[in-house]
Parts: sequence; structure tokens; C-alpha cells
Amino acid sequence: AMGSLYAMVLDRHGRLADTELASGSVAAIDIGTLTTNYILCDRLQYIEPASDSIRVGISTALRHIARDWRDEFGLDWTQQLGKVDRAVRAGQLELHGQSLDITDRVQPRLQAVAETIVSHAHSLWGRGQELRAVIATGGGALLLAPFLRAAFPHLRQVEGDPQLANVTGYLRIGLRRFG
Repeated sequence: AMGSLYAMVLDRHGRLADTELASGSVAAIDIGTLTTNYILCDRLQYIEPASDSIRVGISTALRHIARDWRDEFGLDWTQQLGKVDRAVRAGQLELHGQSLDITDRVQPRLQAVAETIVSHAHSLWGRGQELRAVIATGGGALLLAPFLRAAFPHLRQVEGDPQLANVTGYLRIGLRRFG
């Protein structure tokens, strides 16, 4: 998730744009498909003992949702998590030509995964009171950020597509170092 931090503190030319984040302790939660990575940085220096990874990602929630839909609707998308992801992000599922609002059905599954992610973050950083910010990034950040924000009110999200934030940040650090 270092790239996501670089994406937030550097502008598109690699120049320092956010001195507040760059000069303090910042944590990042990178929610991927299969894993969630946690980093802690102090003045942009990686702090390894307070950084970690767990084998819980957005696919954890999507697999449970797919099983729920199989049981409730007879819809077997357990091997098609991309379709589940698109429906969850849209908040709607089309069944028999009718659109069904699924927001209330998926929220408990998303919340359960977010609670696991937050629990591990608390084991690393406590409640985060000493952190200048907690950054949510990765493909699962859009779906889980509202739940993470309840635990970390100073949660910030990378602008644009959080799935590309790491790449964007490494491009910016490359521009900074090599021009």
C-alpha cells in the first residue's frame, strides 16, 4: 500500500502535494481480492513491526454473498465472483427480468468482513488516535470504506480508482526520483 500513500502525498508530477500526510504517522489498509495488507509509515518511512497482511479480502464477502444467493434464489454464481461484485456495486440484482434491490441483503456480509479487517488493524495500531490518517485503498475499499470509517473517523480514500492507487503512487515516486 506504499504506492497509495505516494499517490496521496505527491502530485501527478511527483512533487510533494500533501505535507501534512508526508510529515506524520499514517496507516494504510489495502483491501485486495484475496488479502488485506496493512502498513504504517512515519514521515514516509515504512514501519515493519506495525505492518502485516491477512488472508481476508473482498472475495471473502463475495463468496458468502454468492452462497446466500444460491440458497435464496437458486442462482449459482459461486464460480463467477465478478458477476457478484458488479451486482453488489450496483446495489441491484436482476432476476426473472425484474430488478431487485440487494443493499440490505449484502450489508451484513460486507460488515462482517470489514469487522475482521478493523479488528486486525486495531491489533496493529490500537484505535489509531495517534495516526494522522488511515488510508483505505485497493479494490475492496469502495465497498468497505463506510464500515472502516466507523472505526477510524480520520479515514481517507485515494481519489479516483482505489484499485489503481498503488500503481499511480509508484509512477509518481518514479517521476520524483528519475524525472
